[in-house]
Amino acid sequence: MTPETPAQGAQTPPDGKSDDKDDKRRAHHAPSPKRTVAPHDWGRYPYGIEFKDLKKRRPLMLVSLAAMTHLASLAAVAGVGAAFASGHPMLGLGVAAAASLPLGVLNRGLESLVHGASHYDIADDHAWNDRIANTLKAWPAFRDADLDSHLRVEWNDCLADALMAWPVFQRTGPFRRMHLDRHHGDFAGQGDPCRARMEQHADVMDGKLPSLAKTLLGLPREIMEFYKTTGANPLTALLGLGWHMAVLVLPTALLTGNPLAALAAWAAVSSPTFFLTLPTVRALAEAGEHDYASLGDLSKSMVERTFDKTGFLNSIIHLYGDQWHIGHHAFPGVPQCNLGKLTKRLIAAGRGIMMKRRKSILGKPEAYGAAKETGPDGQAPSNDN
Repeated sequence: MTPETPAQGAQTPPDGKSDDKDDKRRAHHAPSPKRTVAPHDWGRYPYGIEFKDLKKRRPLMLVSLAAMTHLASLAAVAGVGAAFASGHPMLGLGVAAAASLPLGVLNRGLESLVHGASHYDIADDHAWNDRIANTLKAWPAFRDADLDSHLRVEWNDCLADALMAWPVFQRTGPFRRMHLDRHHGDFAGQGDPCRARMEQHADVMDGKLPSLAKTLLGLPREIMEFYKTTGANPLTALLGLGWHMAVLVLPTALLTGNPLAALAAWAAVSSPTFFLTLPTVRALAEAGEHDYASLGDLSKSMVERTFDKTGFLNSIIHLYGDQWHIGHHAFPGVPQCNLGKLTKRLIAAGRGIMMKRRKSILGKPEAYGAAKETGPDGQAPSNDN
């Protein structure tokens, strides 16, 4: 009779008895019922590609990128506040108008980080995450994050909310339910909120990209539809406003000694950013990510109806790895910061024939071509890390 082989990864002690602590740890690493995206076997992906290193998360880098945006926003509000407080309102309005474009791009970057956090890009099962979660949330509630996978999700979301989501009037949890369950889960179907938004743009549904003029004219509807799809509600608005008051208005008031000037400066900077530049950048960026004109064509796969966005301008409006959309939909468990490397390996493995990209914001999709052509970084693709 053939002896039973222990489960993969299990280690049986010399005395033949199982360690209760080890059993609990292994049970913790089992798929959580709350997870929408199932864990992946990182070492056994197709196409002969090594994926194991692509699961690595870079939480400190993501936090630093978010902090950079907040410092830029604070500098803009403080500068405008100083101009208002010193009796130079026109100068302050000029600074606010000039700052709205880069701040719109940077806040779009924050939305990209929120998207990554909805896929657990910040924290999944790292030891440092357990220690922080224990100190701040688990131990005060007589729980242990090392044995409670839901606390890891909570810590990922807490950090994402405070640094990335609230500043752009979103919350990570509601966004995840919309994005994973309905966009990834019902890609381009009737329940896909991204498709519902794109149906407001006749050009997009016809396989074209909207002009800048049409995008600007459709901003009021675009703004309303976008925040509906993120699960925003009055609580989301209150959390966002509270964040802006605490991080931007209060320091400016202390710096200028004039709370009214600080509040007016925040309004002067935030209004064009959130009602003009950010929604314009968002609409242009997302309109070209999928081919919504071929929804009824069952001969086209998800990969063939999804496009990467390469080129200088696309890299600006798709910050922090958001431009590599094919790899993201094909392997949603790969953290966003590693999607460029994933795309390079897919092309090197010969998948570039199926993959298409837009080289400009309003450009037509073009195939990457065979592996011998240049990769997404401008160099000959290879399987090197």
